[in-house]
Amino acid sequence: TGETSDAVVLVIVDAMRPDHLGAYGYDRPVSPNLDRLAREGVLFTEFFSASSWTRPSSASLLTGLPYQVHGCDAYRALDGEITTLAERFKKAGYRTAAFMANPVVSGKFGFGQGFDEMLKLDGPKSAAWSAAPDADELVDRAISWIDKVKKDKFFLVVFAIDVHDPWRAPKKWRDR
Repeated sequence: TGETSDAVVLVIVDAMRPDHLGAYGYDRPVSPNLDRLAREGVLFTEFFSASSWTRPSSASLLTGLPYQVHGCDAYRALDGEITTLAERFKKAGYRTAAFMANPVVSGKFGFGQGFDEMLKLDGPKSAAWSAAPDADELVDRAISWIDKVKKDKFFLVVFAIDVHDPWRAPKKWRDR
């Protein structure tokens, strides 16, 4: 309802396995919306993570740098001197927001750099995991934000952890 200007939306689903998505050959109908997006858009068949775990691989994704350069890991936050994708978009005149449910990529660890708005999950790790919103809530928050800025250029990151440990599947899925 209404025109949107230049928009870049990055959706990350932490720990989701491609071999359990229909677009990559899984035979159970568990991902109809992602499968449709893959049919209508671009489907990558070769992809590699920069690390075996979330914080350094996310730092690489959001900076374009390998771990050996950004150094963000279990003991070090993302260095404020390193330019992030959000900072580049912001410098180019984009509004920026991040709705990231994984507490290991929160502002506490330097991942807020360049974002005008960011979901706060900076409490103790156990409390942050239990308080992390599910994908439906993240999408609702993202859509509310888009409604406020849709006439502007924007860069948006939505980072869901629904399929990541600790699993909190809705009852309808647990019963399957």
